[in-house]
Amino acid sequence: MSEQEEPTPVELPEEQEPEPVESAVDNKMACQITVEQNAAIHNSMAGAIIAGQNASADNSVSGVLVAGGNAQFANSAGAVSVVGGTAEISNSTTGLLFAPGSAAVEHSTIGVLFAPQAVLKENVTVIMTVKQALLFGAAFGVVAAIFGRLLRRR
Repeated sequence: MSEQEEPTPVELPEEQEPEPVESAVDNKMACQITVEQNAAIHNSMAGAIIAGQNASADNSVSGVLVAGGNAQFANSAGAVSVVGGTAEISNSTTGLLFAPGSAAVEHSTIGVLFAPQAVLKENVTVIMTVKQALLFGAAFGVVAAIFGRLLRRR
């Protein structure tokens, strides 16, 4: 009989988490920027920025920004910003900001702010609160209905 060698155990590699894919856009103009993970936009202009996770924009302009996680804006402007987590804004302007987590704002102007908790630091202007926006919408609806009836009668 021959002696058989015991097989040496094979070490399997540990499963590793895939590193988040981050997309950085510098000095560009685009209609839409869509990223599955994190998006960093610098000195750029985009019609829409859609990030699956976090988004940061500095010295940039966007029509719509949607981030599944947190967002940071510095020296930027946007019409509508929808953030899944918290928003940090400095030296920026946005028409509508929706942040279900919280918002920290300094040296900025916001048209309508929807956030359960907001920290407004120095030099911040919020044009309408949620209550004021709802009242404005209801009043606008009533006035539009009245004008619609008046114009149909003629």
